[in-house]
Amino acid sequence: MQRSTTDVAAVRDVSRNGADVVLLALVLLGGALAATCAAGGPGSRASVALVVERISAPADGAAGDANRTFVESDVATGATVVQDTAHATLRLVAKDPAAPVGPTAPSGGRFATIDRYRVRYVRSDGRNAPGIDVPHPWDGALTLAPSFEGETGEFVLVRASAKLDPPLVTLRAGGGDVVINTLAYVTFYGRDHGGARLEATGAISVVFADWADAEPAPR
Repeated sequence: MQRSTTDVAAVRDVSRNGADVVLLALVLLGGALAATCAAGGPGSRASVALVVERISAPADGAAGDANRTFVESDVATGATVVQDTAHATLRLVAKDPAAPVGPTAPSGGRFATIDRYRVRYVRSDGRNAPGIDVPHPWDGALTLAPSFEGETGEFVLVRASAKLDPPLVTLRAGGGDVVINTLAYVTFYGRDHGGARLEATGAISVVFADWADAEPAPR
């Protein structure tokens, strides 16, 4: 069966029109994708980065001025347990070094608020099963407004309840391992006042043991 010249032309017109439709669809799809990428997630809009300048702990492991870069966590203090606190110094850093960070900077990018943190314990020997080798990771609340100059806040590094569960409770009176050496990774989460997500992680050494209690002062 032979196709007429008119039929061939019609087929060509349909093919051409179909290609135009496909091309138009691709253009529209590309525009939609570009708009999505431009909008991005909240984190993609941040003009500043969060930096953990320092994590330190008081000398007695529970209260006081923060001046140590390690923690000797006592799993039992007499007949009770005490949580361990630490201090974190957080600072904002402009992603673009040439961007203004003073009063001329966009207001949303000059300010941020941290509202929570997460603590995760890791052993250097690779034995990291939560509740068996190290305490369980956990989340805590912290309200802190870091600045370009840096702000320091206090937070709980080791919960008292963790000392009542394995593996820490087994350290009492030499009932298990004598010492557990860990690294505590602390991740802080928040947003700048433009709504962009911020987070940063710092670390501090935590040595768990049934440390000798201080001798009572003589009367």
